[in-house]
Amino acid sequence: MDVRSRDVRRFPPVLLLAVFLVVTAGILSAGYLYYRNYRENFKRGVEQTLLAIADLKASELIDWRAERLADAAVFFENSTFLGLTRRALAAPAALEAREQLLAWLRSVEQAYQYDRLFILDAQGVERLSTRDVPGPLAAYFRDQVTEVLRSGQVSFLDFHRDAPDLPIHLSILVPLFAAGPPPRPLGVLVLKIDPRTYLFPYIARWPTPSRTAETLLVRREGGEVVFLNELRFRKGTALALRSPLSDATLPAAQAALGREGIMEGRDYRGVPVVAALSKVPGSPWSLVARMDVSEAYAPLQERLLEVALIVGALLLGAAAGVGLAWRQQSAKFYRSRYEMSEALRAVSLRQEALLAAVPDIIMEVNASKVYTWANLAGREFFGEDVLGKEAAVFFEGEQSIYESVKPLFEGREDVLYVESLQRRKDGEKRLLAWWCRVLKDDRGRVTGALSSARDITEQKRSQEALNASEIRYRRLFEAAKDGILILNADTGTILDVNPFLIEMLGFSHDEFLGKRIWDLGFFGDIVDSQARFEELQRKEYVRYENLPLERADGRRLEVEFVSNVYKVSGQKVIQCNIRDITDRKRAEDALAVQKRIGDIFLTRTGDEMFYEVLRVVLEVLKSPYGVFGYLDEEGALVVPSMTAHVWDKCEVPDKSIVFPRETWGDSSWPRAVKELKPNFSNEGSTKTPEGHVRLTRHISLPILFQGAAIGLFQVANKETPYTGDDIHQLEAIAAYVAPVLSARLQRQRQEAELQAKNDELIRFTYTVSHDLKSPLVTIRTFLGYLEQDARRPDPAAIEKDLGYIRNSADKMSQLLDELLELSRIGRRVNPSVEVTLQEVVQEALDLVAGRISGRGVEVKVTQEPVRLWGDRVRLVEIFQNLIDNAVKFMGDERDPRIEIGAEPEGDGTALFVRDNGMGIDLRHQPKLFNLFEKLDANSEGSGIGLVLIKRIVEVHGGKIRVESPGPGQGTTFRFTLAKTKRPPREKEVK
Repeated sequence: MDVRSRDVRRFPPVLLLAVFLVVTAGILSAGYLYYRNYRENFKRGVEQTLLAIADLKASELIDWRAERLADAAVFFENSTFLGLTRRALAAPAALEAREQLLAWLRSVEQAYQYDRLFILDAQGVERLSTRDVPGPLAAYFRDQVTEVLRSGQVSFLDFHRDAPDLPIHLSILVPLFAAGPPPRPLGVLVLKIDPRTYLFPYIARWPTPSRTAETLLVRREGGEVVFLNELRFRKGTALALRSPLSDATLPAAQAALGREGIMEGRDYRGVPVVAALSKVPGSPWSLVARMDVSEAYAPLQERLLEVALIVGALLLGAAAGVGLAWRQQSAKFYRSRYEMSEALRAVSLRQEALLAAVPDIIMEVNASKVYTWANLAGREFFGEDVLGKEAAVFFEGEQSIYESVKPLFEGREDVLYVESLQRRKDGEKRLLAWWCRVLKDDRGRVTGALSSARDITEQKRSQEALNASEIRYRRLFEAAKDGILILNADTGTILDVNPFLIEMLGFSHDEFLGKRIWDLGFFGDIVDSQARFEELQRKEYVRYENLPLERADGRRLEVEFVSNVYKVSGQKVIQCNIRDITDRKRAEDALAVQKRIGDIFLTRTGDEMFYEVLRVVLEVLKSPYGVFGYLDEEGALVVPSMTAHVWDKCEVPDKSIVFPRETWGDSSWPRAVKELKPNFSNEGSTKTPEGHVRLTRHISLPILFQGAAIGLFQVANKETPYTGDDIHQLEAIAAYVAPVLSARLQRQRQEAELQAKNDELIRFTYTVSHDLKSPLVTIRTFLGYLEQDARRPDPAAIEKDLGYIRNSADKMSQLLDELLELSRIGRRVNPSVEVTLQEVVQEALDLVAGRISGRGVEVKVTQEPVRLWGDRVRLVEIFQNLIDNAVKFMGDERDPRIEIGAEPEGDGTALFVRDNGMGIDLRHQPKLFNLFEKLDANSEGSGIGLVLIKRIVEVHGGKIRVESPGPGQGTTFRFTLAKTKRPPREKEVK
């Protein structure tokens, strides 16, 4: 019915009231349902955030504890560490062992940020510490030492104070036992941790800005909950603040009782809070992530106010509508158009009131883009003077905005959505979302646009933060160095897989997605059935060690498998972390071999020790034949240990076998020692007609120490070919054996040198006492004669007596001077220089030129450019004494000659002084370099010259020997000096 032609009916007031009540109920119900839904979603988001933070920190604490226990495991039952500890504790004067032990402990302290490392003996007395001043020890600490030694296991000592005024610490106690049946307790290694270094700062950090949020670490003690960390709003609370467990409103008390999840209550300040409770598995700790209710639910109050305003506005509009209807039916209209005009005006007013009351901004703009109308929210945002102003005044980047709305004003589109930065009346920039609808006249021409806008600044920031969090998670997921599978917890279907697992297993990404984990088939019998998968569903945390896993190429790996169940966006998923521990297992096996070899070096001696080491090497490489030798100071290979060709006939040789360098030839092991690298062959082994095995499939590896070969391993005749892994295993064993073998060889050489020096000292003492006694006897005898001749008196006899006494005193003085000169060699050293052989020899020839000329000796010196390095004065002294000695004992030779030169000897160069004189009987040659030894008693000199030469040569790192076929056949003195340089001859170069 047309409004303009109908009469206005008068409705009963009850009917209008009923309509108003129905409208009011609808508005209130809609507002209530909207707010309730928003509140539940908002609270759920707050709870999920707190739970995620609590779970993240609990997981980090688990890893932190595991890393500390792993540090302790390095020392637990470590034979090398226990050996050092035993020596350091048994003998306080064992400074070397103590220094090595302290260096080890200090390196661990600095690398892993421990507060202090120290060792207590079995009685709880501190014996060794990385700090100069030992810290105090509480009585209960000594009780813990006794308990750890009784249990024999590593113990984690929780938060404690050693004294009321001292800082809080945590400690790891590692029991130390000496090997042997039964094990003897040595003491306890204590790794002391200062939680202020890492633990407390980590717990205090909150991932997002917050004015009230904090994380609490608590534990239960009797009927109380103890706060373990420093609190944000109260200082000095760590291990000091306690509350009763009976307080049901205190989140910390509920966490200590084992409750997990979300709760609301009051914290230690009595302030209402919302908190996420979580246990830290494997520890007595519980974690509380809490935030004040006033902060957590503050946005709810703002939204409630907005909804109340909207509902109030709608109710006001409804009331106004009912009142207007009541007024309309009470009034009398005379003309139908007037009635229609009034009705339309009432509707317009009602709509305007509704638009003015809504929180969204509503603006009308004309075709010139000038604001012509704005609701209350629009005027509050832009200012009361917004009408009549061009819209561009309020836009940021208006060019791009106008480009976006061009289609609307050009009539190509009726509705557009635009997001733009706009300046509020106070100048602040806010992001608004605009919905624009075109306005047209009756002819279809565009007259303007009606726009509705909503401030989405905070929403955008939250979305960006959420997107950033998702990006961070994705980056961590894709960059993780463990393989990760994400499974649907209900069906076992693979939802995602990270690139590291794809690379580890060699399957493509598509080969994982959509499959169930038990369909993959590469996890062995652990998760290869649905029944096994159900175990992952039931348990929140599952861990398998040493799990065999097969790659796409068939190669098998050893992995560690860990699964965790959690929710993501309401969906329950299982995250499986897969870590390749193949290399770690190999390292553990290598450590086990090193421990066995270390025990052998500690407990065995002599050739049996070398043989036991060889047995371990052959077990590791599965080889039936082996050789273990070392190089002596002459460069010869000494083989104290070798096996027979058949494994069941292994035996320790009765005597070490020595292979001098000149007998080496060019076989496998000489090349390995000379080239300082492994010699490797995989030719098939064969048997000789006599039944022996030819060593064709083998590895020969030098044992290197400080860049030089000190020994050799050779293993051979394994059934399968040797691989690079075999070489790596043997190199690892050799690297471990090298320093121990070097120390053994050094000790053997020192013992031999000490014995030689002791023998030399005995001979020296005897010789000195004998030769010095002879002049003293002469002096004493002629002093008696002098007394008798003085009584007569007899001047001629007195002069004769004094002459004998004077000659004996001069001889003793000469002997003492020469002994003093001998003692100075090696202690008084001139600076070393490089000089040619010809220069040194010429200087020596100048010093003995008179004796050479008087005897008519021909001296021939090599012109080969040999260069010497050492004390030039002493080098000249060597040649001076040898030349003088050769001239002195030239005998009746008619054509006396002396030849001086150099020639190769082994890997070095030997110098020689050769004459054609009297020669030396083979019987006398061994004692030629003894002190005061003279083959001709009537010859001049004291017999100390050759001893001086021998000492000078040895100080220069060389050796000297004499060669003579016998009397009348000449003599050659041949000696070596370190750092002698002789250019190779043409034949040698070829």
